[in-house]
Amino acid sequence: AFRIGEHKDVRLPVIVNQDGFMTSHTAQNVYPLSDEKAGEFVGEFLEINSLLNFDKPVTHGVQTESDWHMEHKAKQNDAMMKSASIIEDVFEEFKKLTGRKYNMVESYKINDADIVIVCLGTTYETAQIAVDKMRAEGIKAGVIMTRVFRPFPYDLIRDSIDMSPNLKAVVCMDKSAPGGAMGALYNEITAAAYTTQSRPLMSGYVYGLGGRDTTVEDNLEAFKDLAMNAEAGKRVTPLQKFINLRGPELSFFKVGE
Repeated sequence: AFRIGEHKDVRLPVIVNQDGFMTSHTAQNVYPLSDEKAGEFVGEFLEINSLLNFDKPVTHGVQTESDWHMEHKAKQNDAMMKSASIIEDVFEEFKKLTGRKYNMVESYKINDADIVIVCLGTTYETAQIAVDKMRAEGIKAGVIMTRVFRPFPYDLIRDSIDMSPNLKAVVCMDKSAPGGAMGALYNEITAAAYTTQSRPLMSGYVYGLGGRDTTVEDNLEAFKDLAMNAEAGKRVTPLQKFINLRGPELSFFKVGE
């Protein structure tokens, strides 16, 4: 985050998101960098327009009125959009230092997939187990995970979807419930999927709110719904569905509405 946000061509805040309960209340082996290696990777602080450098006085905190608001927003957006190449460069440098390769978009067994789950964070590893279970039953499942949400990697998602020429149905797993609308991940993935060759059937499932545990069985439920859509050639399951609920099943739209 420091290496990306403080790059001279970015200079924007970076938000690091984690699955709250999954990463704060569960246990898994981790391999942290030493302080020395981490410091070496982050590098020296690059001072730009320092508030306390009296040899180069600058003004901070002034309000941008309507005259220049559009220009400031355009400049921020330009830096955000151009940050994708910098993110990839930083990932590559991190690989050289640690041997760990991160990609803006990760995928598992999608080359011949008929149905695909798109998710974020720790769900990716859980979904991989579900993929293997579905494939053991003869159903060609796959999973895609985006590691970066802004700038959203539309082209990489499009290319990942196009890797499977037979892809028929996709479900986006959202840990957001905006109320009266689809989840944030669904909106972005559907925009990317619209530019693909296959234009798969899209649906959005809400899960894991408040840190509720997400199991392999939850992912299997999503895959089985996808399989029904793929077989029917149309969506026969709800457009939006809350999964792993106690009590009556709830959905946002019923088929045909």
